[in-house]
Amino acid sequence: MARPKKATVDYFPHSCNHGKTIMILQQTFGLEGYAVWFKLLEQLGRTNNHYIDCRDDTTWLYLSAEVGIDEEKLTSILDLCSRLKAIDQKLWENKIIASENFLENVKDAYKKRSIEYITISFIMEETGLRDTLTELIPPKLSDNVVNNGINPQSKVDETILEKIRIKELEKQKVIEMKKEEALIEKRRADKVKKDSFSKFYEAYNFKKSKGQAEKAWNKIKECDYIKIIDQAKIASSINENSDYRKHPSTWLNGECWDDEDHRTRTTMDEIKRNPHKEPEKSHNLSEQDIIDIIKGDD
Repeated sequence: MARPKKATVDYFPHSCNHGKTIMILQQTFGLEGYAVWFKLLEQLGRTNNHYIDCRDDTTWLYLSAEVGIDEEKLTSILDLCSRLKAIDQKLWENKIIASENFLENVKDAYKKRSIEYITISFIMEETGLRDTLTELIPPKLSDNVVNNGINPQSKVDETILEKIRIKELEKQKVIEMKKEEALIEKRRADKVKKDSFSKFYEAYNFKKSKGQAEKAWNKIKECDYIKIIDQAKIASSINENSDYRKHPSTWLNGECWDDEDHRTRTTMDEIKRNPHKEPEKSHNLSEQDIIDIIKGDD
């Protein structure tokens, strides 16, 4: 049954889970290896009968331009693909690119067509290589068993695999080290937070709703701890005998440490009530400030 002139596909499956082929290509050639592989699959999909005959110089030069790399690097990538069985080794030895896995993945596209799906055997026959390749294989040996039972296509570059294994181990070590460093830092931060809250609670000296206060404290940045504790001491000394004091959680949630100076405001109130009493030096009021306050009540 004669095949139609065109046997192409518009798309092919692109799995999110890559196997050894992609890993080794990317490890060996970087992102170029990854890009070339999928560019190659796209080219196979839109090429009639899903193979690229690089015996033709024009086709080879076009492929090199299509994937965006020079001929030497492209050859190296394809050689590795052949060793990894990503493309058919026998065909590539004759400068023909075809992938049995690709053909299998696009098989469903031919179910509703009046033609059979493409196979490696068909490509060998189409390119005139079937008879040549058959003659090269001894009759007592099958396609999969040569060289004392070892399939040459199954040989993967052990050096590359070992490099990948070592690199993965190093990467895992770095990840574990970062996790350990993060854990140590968290423990340190938690201890500083806990110790600093205890200092704040003592400094504010108003033992109410400790749990709520600690929750409020846990939202505060570590860089503000010292400032807040200092302001808490001032607020405590000012309001120690006050009829009304904010609970520590309220004081923290309201960010009252950034309010105008507690000591100055409260000292003004004390002077108004007791104009003849000398204020403490720590109130930071000048003599003129005191005179102005007293005159203001006249």
